[in-house]
Amino acid sequence: MIKDIVKHAFSFILFLLIQVLVVNQIHLGWVVNPYVYIAFILLLPIGTPGWLLLISAFAMGLGVDAFSNTPGMHAAASLLIAFLRPSLHRVMIPHDTFQPGTQPDVATFGLAWFIKYVVVMTMIHHTAFFLLEALSVEHMGVVVLKAFASMFVSVLLILLVQLFTVGSTKRR
Repeated sequence: MIKDIVKHAFSFILFLLIQVLVVNQIHLGWVVNPYVYIAFILLLPIGTPGWLLLISAFAMGLGVDAFSNTPGMHAAASLLIAFLRPSLHRVMIPHDTFQPGTQPDVATFGLAWFIKYVVVMTMIHHTAFFLLEALSVEHMGVVVLKAFASMFVSVLLILLVQLFTVGSTKRR
């Protein structure tokens, strides 16, 4: 129990620092804004209590907002995916493998499942974020372009992080 709390607290800090100190400093034009920090929310164990999931997502989003000059936008988009995550798990995870405490990652469910999961959740997050940024559906073309371009890069970065961590876990 304590070991899990420490592990997730470390993961929270690590993803926040990676986002703020590394990913936010990568400038890929006005269209692409990758957000790797959402992997923290996506990788929390299945069956994480809803209140803890929402508080963790809000804190992560608020942390990124504090360093990104985006007042509440990351917090709102993160809350949305945290809210939808349990429902998506029920739809995407085969019932025979749906066990509370299971990590929704490549090692547990395979690469194809993980890519689908990350793409869906990242697209929801990015669409919500860029809609909040635009504050209008009038610029829906730009929102969709930014959401897809950013989602593509974010998914690639999340996969790299996941494959790196799965590889290091297997070597132990």
